[in-house]
Amino acid sequence: MRRRGEGVDPKLWAAARSVSRRLTLEHIPHALIGGLAVSHYGYPRATRDVDLLVSPEAMATLTGRPTTIGFTDLEGDVEIDYMITDEWEPFLESAIEAAKIGSEQVPVIPLGALVYLKLASPRRKDRQDVIELIRGGIRVAEVKKYLEREIVEDPDSDILAEFELCVREADEP
Repeated sequence: MRRRGEGVDPKLWAAARSVSRRLTLEHIPHALIGGLAVSHYGYPRATRDVDLLVSPEAMATLTGRPTTIGFTDLEGDVEIDYMITDEWEPFLESAIEAAKIGSEQVPVIPLGALVYLKLASPRRKDRQDVIELIRGGIRVAEVKKYLEREIVEDPDSDILAEFELCVREADEP
């Protein structure tokens, strides 16, 4: 198994650290999501940007006005994508607060929340990230408990069923 963060372009980690330091100095809670977070949890894969999750209030501080959508910025020549939590996903704001500083000195969203975000995305690559994380040895039972606890309020959600499908697919040769 590869070390956390191994195989990712060092300039992405440098940009993530720089932006994270600035956000921390401005008291803006944030958490790394996306390809770098997947790499942190043991599945390094190609990515070209840094994805950060912030609350709507934090986004208003960043942009100077209330907004319900994220935005993209640059740190040097690295694209930084800021995404915001939605009002129907209050557990994601808690996940930002619970983010732990990773080996690259950037707060990384907890694994269960990352898996949720990946499965909530329509992109096939995000589903594949979950499968590869499972193959890499994440604690499936803990992630499942997290998903059961956090998405209980949305009976229409198929996230848990999608996770179970990923688990089965990860077990296939």
